[in-house]
Amino acid sequence: MLFSKGSTYGIRAVLYLTLNANKSFVSVREISEALGISYHFLGKIFQSLTQSGLVESYKGPHGGVKLARSPENLTVLDIYRVLDGMALFRNCVFGLDACSDKNPCPMHHKWLPVREKIYKILNQTNFAELARDTKAFNLRLRIESSEEDFKPLCTTNRNASPKIKGFRTQSQWSKGRVVGRKGSGKK
Repeated sequence: MLFSKGSTYGIRAVLYLTLNANKSFVSVREISEALGISYHFLGKIFQSLTQSGLVESYKGPHGGVKLARSPENLTVLDIYRVLDGMALFRNCVFGLDACSDKNPCPMHHKWLPVREKIYKILNQTNFAELARDTKAFNLRLRIESSEEDFKPLCTTNRNASPKIKGFRTQSQWSKGRVVGRKGSGKK
């Protein structure tokens, strides 16, 4: 994954603020519930965005967060830079130090144009544009899982004994306890 969970959530949350720009402040709880993101994790994300000056916050019963600048002047790269830094655009894809055109890694010449393209897209995409597209094409911001998402990749015989050393089935755990030292917390 190119983006951390924090920057992905941050970008979605800022887009939610853009879509709700008619409100003076939007509560972090509302954003958390609307997007299905942990309230506490989202709070930390907004703390970073507030400290960077991209978002304003207001405490109190009618408090919340709002954009500190117009969505036309706020790019996806602005949010990404605060939450993930710029290592994606500077560091070697293999993690080697001093990777450059003169001292390249095996992926350098293939990765360089890709990362330049990603940088350009993030820098040229503002939140007003994203909000317009989200409304126009009825795009989603929340991860919605279906039963298909939870189907096993392979099927197994539930009655078969596991062949993994130390593995216990749920029925084995419920039938008896593992005896450990007194007070060790082991069942």
